[in-house]
Amino acid sequence: ISVSAFLLNRSSDLEIASLTRNLDLQHKVSFTDFVRDNFFPVLGGLIAVFSLILYLMWLRMKSARVATERLELIEATQLDPLTGLYTDAFFKEYAYRIYRQNPTRPMDAFVLDMDQFHLINELKGFAFGDKVFQTLADEIKAFVRETDGIAARQGADRFLIYCAHQDRYAQIYERFVRSLSELSTQVNILLRMGVMPWKPGLEPVSLLERALTANNRAR
Repeated sequence: ISVSAFLLNRSSDLEIASLTRNLDLQHKVSFTDFVRDNFFPVLGGLIAVFSLILYLMWLRMKSARVATERLELIEATQLDPLTGLYTDAFFKEYAYRIYRQNPTRPMDAFVLDMDQFHLINELKGFAFGDKVFQTLADEIKAFVRETDGIAARQGADRFLIYCAHQDRYAQIYERFVRSLSELSTQVNILLRMGVMPWKPGLEPVSLLERALTANNRAR
């Protein structure tokens, strides 16, 4: 009898424990109850998360603004503001990049000059002189697009071109002269051009120096 009683008592204990567990499951705290009971801690956590998101967005916008400002600064220093051509320093850097990528690729150097351009400014004004530069620069830009090249304005009235090897240099010179034909009816514009055709082993600056020598001989 004592043994039976012991077993009965153990069984009752298990039933009570099971009932207790069932009751615990039935009385789980809902999310709404949790938020209501912990309103301020939850609110503080949401504010912290929202603030972090805003901070990260601000950092991203700041980085984008800095990158844009740097790009604008680079563009402002690498392009001549009047003609849109490269400045001398950037032109030579890019010419070297082209050369280093393929040293055996035939590339020519051109130097164009306008003789006594200061007289044009004195006679017709600086606005007219700027128009002359822009007209020639537009034709040069069209030319380098066709010949896979680059161009720059050097100093006041000198232009540099580094492009794929060409033939018929006289026709190229006439092309640039024709671009100024409408303006040259109002004032005499003398355009000189020197060319150094590609030669194996000559780097861009060496080509340009020889093209400048040829240009000076055209006086």
